Amino acid sequence: MRALLVDIGNSRIKWALLTGERLGKSHAAEYSGWQARDFMRHLIGSRRDIDRILVSSVAAEEVTDALAAGA
Repeated sequence: MRALLVDIGNSRIKWALLTGERLGKSHAAEYSGWQARDFMRHLIGSRRDIDRILVSSVAAEEVTDALAAGA
């Protein structure tokens, strides 16, 4: 199983790919002004092998909605 782990704070987003029991390289960025397509481009890119996206968020609801729309 491949899962994308996402942590959305008030100004930054962090993510990493979990493959089986191995955690891949972690990434982080400021997401101010990101639209749904930006979340898709930065977090998922051209990957089509992700089975799940697990999100932890303290951001405003519209940020989480934009992430969901992009996925």
